Amino acid sequence: MKQPRTPGLRRHVAFATFIAIADLMLMTGHGYAYKFRVLHSFCPPTTNCADGIDPKTGVILDGAGNLYGTVSQGIHAVNTGGSVFELQFNGSKYKFELLYRFCAARNCTGALDGVNPFGGLILDANGNLYGTTRGGGSGGSGTVFELLPNPAGGRRILETLHNFNGTDGDFPFAALSYAGAQSGAPYDGTSDLFGTTHNGGSHFNGVVYKLTFVPGQTARQETVVYEFCSQVSNGICTDGSAPAAPLIPDATGHFYGTTGLGGSTGHGTVYRISPQSEFVHSVLYNFCQLTNCSDGDEPDRGALAIDASNNILGTTASGGISGKGLVFKLPLGGGADSARYNFCAQTGCVDGSSPFAGVAISASGDLFGTTEAGGKFGGGVVFRIHGNHYTVLHSFCTQTNCTDGAFPAGGVIIDSSGDLFGTTESGGANDQGTVFELSPT
Repeated sequence: MKQPRTPGLRRHVAFATFIAIADLMLMTGHGYAYKFRVLHSFCPPTTNCADGIDPKTGVILDGAGNLYGTVSQGIHAVNTGGSVFELQFNGSKYKFELLYRFCAARNCTGALDGVNPFGGLILDANGNLYGTTRGGGSGGSGTVFELLPNPAGGRRILETLHNFNGTDGDFPFAALSYAGAQSGAPYDGTSDLFGTTHNGGSHFNGVVYKLTFVPGQTARQETVVYEFCSQVSNGICTDGSAPAAPLIPDATGHFYGTTGLGGSTGHGTVYRISPQSEFVHSVLYNFCQLTNCSDGDEPDRGALAIDASNNILGTTASGGISGKGLVFKLPLGGGADSARYNFCAQTGCVDGSSPFAGVAISASGDLFGTTEAGGKFGGGVVFRIHGNHYTVLHSFCTQTNCTDGAFPAGGVIIDSSGDLFGTTESGGANDQGTVFELSPT
């Protein structure tokens, strides 16, 4: 079984022992019973792994209870470029459907439709899906795509909305966003789409981009809204660099995101893009301001969330008291951050470590998320934070040979019944990843 990925340029953070404020020292809670089940294990040997392997992100949910997601790659000639899938809901069961296979040519020749969809998906009001691929396309630097239902039935029809060429962005790792997404409303199909690329731009450190609908055309007009590393001091990109997380909007049209590197300390930022006459970039927080990066270090690819009190919530994969990551809270307008939970607070990191994904907020204000490592068996956990109580809802690798999955790097979503859905990069019946569900009992 593969080992957890070590993020690029991740720095070792020494363990620091000190007395923290009460908000930092959440106690592990009990009394939350959830039933776990695997909905799909990727790479059935009878299909030559036609469904792909290695989901890097979570899933999304439509109004009928169907789940949609991406897998980043494959291991056979029938699927080497990754794919988009659906789990069709039928009562209590889910049926797997392959919606699109990227670079389906043998050995992935050409890849003009894109390759390796690392990011998540969004859904519009007509049931069309939108996403990104980190590579391929006519410019070789990734694509933005739309998948439409096929009138003849079968797999969906792909339309490429934009081909990146490096100068306008490269390696679009994150999912797309749009104004109103925070409310849960589906995309309307024509308003502006926003996203980030991990690399590219004139400074080669990533961009924020906007795609504008052009009537009568499939391709959309791309505008580079902001280029990271536009501000440099002592060799550090003080405005941030290498964004891997999606943008999230607030109710007034501002977008928020993180960079894994850069900022005044070089350890990553939380930033805001404001839609004024020209888009304005502002750094709201620079990580690793405190000794041993106890305030967090290098947020990875997890999306931020905004709670009912206008606080930004997110995770860093390292830093914190133990150096194994934390959940942070930051006022929407910026200021000092505070930790909602410091991971690896228990011996052996049985409470989890390395939270690469962000958190999901329930209607009652509880936080749910995943860690890629730690837990009782080292395969990561799903957790809940209720007030000042932290609870592990599931430790992966509980089952023999990790048939319940391992390394859930993509976070979770919550449906109206409080059920949680997510993915694991590894484990499952074929050790190539899973889609799972946790239901309150």
